[in-house]
Amino acid sequence: MRRLIWAYDEAQSLECLEIPTASKLFGEELGHLVNGEYSDGIKKTEIMQKCYRVPGPILTAAHGIGMGLLRRGGMLTGITRVEDWKAIGYEVVVDRESEINTEIVKNNQYQLAQKLTIYRPAHNSPNLVPKLWLNPVLEFEAYRSRQEELTALAEDILYNLKVDGLRPSREILVIILGTGFEAMDLETYTANFLMKQGIDIYIPSTPSCNLLKVNKDNYQPDRFWCEGGVTVSRIHRAKGNEADMVYLVGFDSIAKTESNLSWRNQLFVALTRSKGWLKLSGTGAYPMYDEMWRVMQSGDSFTFTWNQHHQRNISVTDAGDLVARYAAGGRNFQGVNLSGADLVGVNLQRANLVGSKLIGADLNGANLDDARLIIADLNGANLSGASFKKAKLVGAFLNNVKLNKANLSRADLSDAQLKNADLRCAILSKANLSGADLEGANLEGVDLTDVCLSGTIMPDGSVWAID
Repeated sequence: MRRLIWAYDEAQSLECLEIPTASKLFGEELGHLVNGEYSDGIKKTEIMQKCYRVPGPILTAAHGIGMGLLRRGGMLTGITRVEDWKAIGYEVVVDRESEINTEIVKNNQYQLAQKLTIYRPAHNSPNLVPKLWLNPVLEFEAYRSRQEELTALAEDILYNLKVDGLRPSREILVIILGTGFEAMDLETYTANFLMKQGIDIYIPSTPSCNLLKVNKDNYQPDRFWCEGGVTVSRIHRAKGNEADMVYLVGFDSIAKTESNLSWRNQLFVALTRSKGWLKLSGTGAYPMYDEMWRVMQSGDSFTFTWNQHHQRNISVTDAGDLVARYAAGGRNFQGVNLSGADLVGVNLQRANLVGSKLIGADLNGANLDDARLIIADLNGANLSGASFKKAKLVGAFLNNVKLNKANLSRADLSDAQLKNADLRCAILSKANLSGADLEGANLEGVDLTDVCLSGTIMPDGSVWAID
């Protein structure tokens, strides 16, 4: 194999809540191969900040309702790192009224704040339909009965066909929400209702338009559209397809069990099938309906209460992947490239980071006790207050790093490069610095009494006598 292209959308799963890491898919020994950069600076992983297909108001609503950000009982899933929010196109807003301060955001610890505000800039949702269309591109209506819901649906589709000039196939799509036999029955009922109103329909995998059932002899599994017919599909079959005008029917099926994250994922997938306009509908009255209206009114920003006990964390960056792999029991990160990564306060005890590239990374307050960082490149990294007790840093590149107040007791830094390193008030009790280069380093407040300095180049350029 000469080239592997791997694509994954963490919010598009309809069957599993677990977000697979690279090591989960490719094995612990190969998982690191899709992280970091190649030698010429090309990233191995690209995260799509911009969404060109789905209009901004629909995409933000999909994220808001999918994660339960404005849910009365607290969010159900969410992103735990500032850089992960930025990676998918959002900005974290520093707002004193929301009890968020600059330091919390900077240190990726916004979960310590009571509230968080995120905002999606317009340039990350360049779809022009919301700008050109005078009315909202996203609508939601709750009806007293299914009859009323489907009557409105039929009227809207007829208007699309006769007035808006949309084609029935590929430009209009009806998606049935829910699962199991209930969704199957609603799909058939909806299709039949539309046919009675004079609208030609197509149910995926049938051989032609206006057929409600398919048998094994004429089953066409790869067929989703039929010329002249409006496709009526359940969500599992609609996934991967798109249309200009999308109707979502049966929101009540999801609202009945609003805490079910798998069903919220289903709603997210359904919402993001639209390239232009979307109308969501359901029957009855449920708390999730109020939540949906609040999400829509919130527009391109959300202020929500952080919930420490939500069902799932979402991470999309390399740094987030590493943290997730570690939490899952992974310890082999040899050769990983996380240059410039934000790893403030991360716990990587006993991790194998041999030969890793962490140039300019922020590891302020991180725990790397017993970690193996042999010949690792940490030039310019922020290691202030980090703990490296008994860590192996043999031959590591630590030039221009911040190690002030770091704990390096019993660490092995033999032959390490520490030129111009800031080691003020660092703890070096029984550390091994033999053969290390400390030229230009700041050792103010450091006790070197029991440190092995055999052959070490000292800050003034002199060489410590070999024991």
